[in-house]
Amino acid sequence: MKNKVLDFERIMGLYFRYGVKNLTMDEVAHELGISKRTLYQQVSTKNELVDLVLNEQFSKFRKAVSSIVDKEDGSIRKLYSVYRLIADFFKPLTPVFVYSLNKMSSKLAEELHRKYNDFIVEVFGRIVDEGEEEGIFLMRLKDDFARLVAGYLFQANEKGTVLQMAEVDLNNAFYLQTSGVCTDHGRKVLNQLMDNPKLLTA
Repeated sequence: MKNKVLDFERIMGLYFRYGVKNLTMDEVAHELGISKRTLYQQVSTKNELVDLVLNEQFSKFRKAVSSIVDKEDGSIRKLYSVYRLIADFFKPLTPVFVYSLNKMSSKLAEELHRKYNDFIVEVFGRIVDEGEEEGIFLMRLKDDFARLVAGYLFQANEKGTVLQMAEVDLNNAFYLQTSGVCTDHGRKVLNQLMDNPKLLTA
């Protein structure tokens, strides 16, 4: 969604820094350099603004992931590139955002978690399909693998359910999870790529 008045990226940065619950509409308007009246000409409520910004963030995420899936060669490299993108995309995620979103609306937090989770399961399922045709992945493990990866990437927080990257070495997690779904041939390819990481991102 394009909007010349509402800078969604800047607002998302404010949410990461201050949380969605504590940030007032006055503060948003001030940050954007507009009047509160102008802001309310764009959205009716604070909740509507939050919904718009989070949906825009998800759209950006979908587009970035889909671009990798469409352009990258080889299922293992494609899988690794998506792992890396997810880690980079959610690097700005802060505890205050996680906590405040749940405090504001646990339902919205759960819906957000489900939306990202379902998309990741779908994408990783498609990549495994491609890898099966290459002789890289075991098809019978497809569904469990996709759910396992999504569960690792987007974990629940004790204060509620929302996106939260697991704090583990990404390369180690990628190898451990991916090797378990590889054929013998796929494991050889994976080991070659992991031994020469430049090939993963070439």
